[in-house]
Amino acid sequence: MTKKDFVQRISKQTDLTQQQAGQVIDIILDNITSALKKGQQVQLRDFGTFRTVERAARKCRNPQTGETMSIPAKTVAKFRPAKKLAKAVN
Repeated sequence: MTKKDFVQRISKQTDLTQQQAGQVIDIILDNITSALKKGQQVQLRDFGTFRTVERAARKCRNPQTGETMSIPAKTVAKFRPAKKLAKAVN
């Protein structure tokens, strides 16, 4: 499902226009992104939890050349589904 499909479904299920539904989705995503940038965790009950984790720097090998490369440390976003979501998917 794309964002466009998601906007259309929300628009059909509510009294919002597609433009308003798109704005609501953008606001939600901006708020989740903003919280993750601050290192905060975003927990949506019965859906799941978004959080950030630090990945340590590491060395790897380029499979084409065999050259050893260094991958820098970075922060990545993680999502852990809630039990209710995991159960609904299975």
